[in-house]
Amino acid sequence: MEGPQVSPCAVPTAIGGWPLRLTGRTMVRHHDQCATAVVPWTPQRGTGTNASMKHSGLLTVNCLVKEKPSRTRHSPMTMKNRIHEACIPHDMTRRGMLRAAVWGAVALGTWGTRVRAEGAPQATLSTDITGDETLANALRPHLASSRRVAVALIEPGQPPRFAGFGADENTEFEIGSVTKPLTGALLTDAVNNGVLTLDTTVQDILGDRAAGSAIADVRMVELATHTCGLPNFPEKVAARMATVANPLGPYSPGDVVRTALQSPVTGRGKISYCSLGVALMGHLVAFVQGRSWRDLLAERVLGPLGLHHTWSPGTERELYARTGGHPSTGTNANGNPVPPWACTGYAPAGMLRSNAAELACYLEHLIGVPNPAAAGLEPLVRDASGQTGYAVNWQMDFRDFADDPVYSHGGATAGFSAICAFQRKSRRGVVVLDATAGKRDELQGIVKLVMGGGIAG
Repeated sequence: MEGPQVSPCAVPTAIGGWPLRLTGRTMVRHHDQCATAVVPWTPQRGTGTNASMKHSGLLTVNCLVKEKPSRTRHSPMTMKNRIHEACIPHDMTRRGMLRAAVWGAVALGTWGTRVRAEGAPQATLSTDITGDETLANALRPHLASSRRVAVALIEPGQPPRFAGFGADENTEFEIGSVTKPLTGALLTDAVNNGVLTLDTTVQDILGDRAAGSAIADVRMVELATHTCGLPNFPEKVAARMATVANPLGPYSPGDVVRTALQSPVTGRGKISYCSLGVALMGHLVAFVQGRSWRDLLAERVLGPLGLHHTWSPGTERELYARTGGHPSTGTNANGNPVPPWACTGYAPAGMLRSNAAELACYLEHLIGVPNPAAAGLEPLVRDASGQTGYAVNWQMDFRDFADDPVYSHGGATAGFSAICAFQRKSRRGVVVLDATAGKRDELQGIVKLVMGGGIAG
């Protein structure tokens, strides 16, 4: 049976006087009597007070599903982003409705739920299975609330096994903080080559710029093990995470360094997760070698490992250009599509895009390295219980496997969840990439299942 038709207003040609250039196909999601259209778009230069506005993203518009064209259903509200501020008219004119639609696309505090507060689509795991069906069937019960997933399983003496639901081992995902171990690899590479040591301080690298800063004597090892005492994110950045699309986009490497130098330090020496510290570390390691983090990572880590499709988009323009206008996008926990992320400043802490095949290759490399210390895999700190700790940007869990700790790192963005984990002695590893946000617990459950030998087949 043919599905319901969507009102033409789901694909507008202008927003508040801004002509739209559609950069890709329109994706339409139906739910009951409402349809959501997600349109890759770029406002074109026009006339008027906002003529200099430039932004690319995903436009989300909801329409009532009827046989005839219908009006969109939105509440008037105020839209504010980093470029300009526009007041949404308190009426239901076409311009008001379309501006409200754009707010729905960028209001990432609820990751799209402001577009349609009611009737969020139910999670449905894709029935398009790729790769190893036995592995897929074993994982299916643990992915009931997901939609699109790619998995890699590493077992001793065997090539990696891949399984996917609506994705395969080459499908690109945002991997969030799984970026951090790769930034850690850049640090260990610099240590191995005598560029710096784990005891090199911030002031050793920045000189007088760090004079008087609370982090002047913070060492690389503290940045790599979340014991530096800096906040996870500064308050301003944390607030943007709750209200703005691509919240990290405006911040440059220089912004990150300045913010870190000006931030207070509390609880130094205790493990407290710190994205700001890892971002700072990545830029310092690159700065001392006269390179950008992204270029140095590609040259020293990604290239030598053959991870040629693992990369970090610096801008939205670059992201859409490199992906032909169709970057892989995910959904929030309510199933609403959200725009992808791109930035440079906080990139070392969480901006890489990758796939299950390349991350499995990376884990195989770590499992097989003959000198774990040279790979940054020796435990450097432990918590008060001694049951968990950190190597260089890898969390280590000794609770269930005292003589063969589980190395792991999770990642989360507005529309994606990810986890990588491995054990060196048992030579097991797993990568799970999920195009739905907020799946940390489910992904950690799969890690426990794999490390316990609970995946059949």
